[in-house]
Amino acid sequence: MNPEIAPGLHREMLADNRIVVFKPKAIYSSVLISWMDEALRLIKNWPENVPYLVMHDLSSRGVALVYGFSNNHDLFNLGVTEDGRQKMQEVLRARPALRGRLAIVLSSRLSGRFVNRQAQQPLEDSPQIESRIFLDREAGLAWLQEGLQKPSAQANLPQP
Repeated sequence: MNPEIAPGLHREMLADNRIVVFKPKAIYSSVLISWMDEALRLIKNWPENVPYLVMHDLSSRGVALVYGFSNNHDLFNLGVTEDGRQKMQEVLRARPALRGRLAIVLSSRLSGRFVNRQAQQPLEDSPQIESRIFLDREAGLAWLQEGLQKPSAQANLPQP
């Protein structure tokens, strides 16, 4: 399912809850805070033997441009906000074995092309989290699925 976890923010769990997709429909401070809180909740509880695979689908009209401006053009901010970035870095430092991928999906419309030019490389790409931009959701999902590893046992994943 694709539940709305806050007004204007949808979260989808795919591949037996091993891939998380966040899709904001608009960018407001309440959406950013809810998104940050959920991203932090998930990664804090994510099993270290399962790669953290997440997509930020910014392809809704106007979302990427506003999100880019709100993050100083750093679309690769796993923590969503500046405060979230700092908290996410603390979590990653405390969990050095955790690895993952962040797929950013942008619209091929004008705002997507503009933000794509502005965000060619992450400002602070974590060595634990590999990040890429896609103009197609399916291509991003395929890349995330490549990151799936067969854990030695079915881990207890965070509940959606």
